[in-house]
Amino acid sequence: MVFLFAIVINMGTNFILGEISYVTEAIAIILQLALSIDYVIIFINRFIEEKSKDKLDAIKNTIVKSIKEIMTSSLTT
Repeated sequence: MVFLFAIVINMGTNFILGEISYVTEAIAIILQLALSIDYVIIFINRFIEEKSKDKLDAIKNTIVKSIKEIMTSSLTT
């Protein structure tokens, strides 16, 4: 659902800003999907490391510890 919302926002801003290349339009959705999958993989791997603890604590620790990696990845992209 978040992914679809991001696509709608991206396509909406492209519509408002004027004409864009058809290549950009075709690649934008694929790039968003690939990045989303990358972030989920980072999050799941960190959650597996924290899994031995209580589930709620594991989720909290996962968010705290993975946010730096996800933000760094998004900035480089």
